[in-house]
Amino acid sequence: MKKLFLILFFSTLLYSAQYYKSFNTEYYINDTRLLLYKILNRWNVTELDSFSSPCNKKVSAKLSRGITINYNKKHQTITLHFKRTFAKLLGIFNENNMVNKTSLGARKFNLVEFNNNLFQTISSTVLPNTNNEIGSIILYNIPPKVFKKFSQYELTIILEGHIAGLFEKSSKIALHTHGELFRECKQRKSYPVSLRIQNKDSQETLLHYQMN
Repeated sequence: MKKLFLILFFSTLLYSAQYYKSFNTEYYINDTRLLLYKILNRWNVTELDSFSSPCNKKVSAKLSRGITINYNKKHQTITLHFKRTFAKLLGIFNENNMVNKTSLGARKFNLVEFNNNLFQTISSTVLPNTNNEIGSIILYNIPPKVFKKFSQYELTIILEGHIAGLFEKSSKIALHTHGELFRECKQRKSYPVSLRIQNKDSQETLLHYQMN
């Protein structure tokens, strides 16, 4: 009985670890998957040389599980939430513009493209949470038949930008220069950020946002 209990106990631990791991964001630099927190920790401690520095390299955050879809039939809106924080190591919004303030400043996502085979007309808002991370994505003007089709997709969300430095306050990797930087990269003139929602199976882009 004791042996069976231990087997069940460790099986539960393993399942829990796999469950929570599956909802984690995957990070890539120049399309190579890696443990971004290790680079972030090293960069916090010491200035990296030109060979190992992540400065101005393309960085991507990808999430394919743990995305919940809620539909409000009365208002015809879809809200996407994340079971775990998405891209929490990346500084996306203005460092000082928290969600409880009246203005989100100049840094916001704009919907620049949507899939015409799915949506006829749509508007959308990407909202930060209290930690200045992407908290939710709201889609407006979604009739029930469009929601029914959309809800059948497994979604992948991909955030992409270039590394501008390291923020002083949050210690996040900066995807822009609007804030106090502890480490600063000095080569690029601009740091655009892209956010895509894709059909996981077909990799077809359903929604594409940009932040300049």
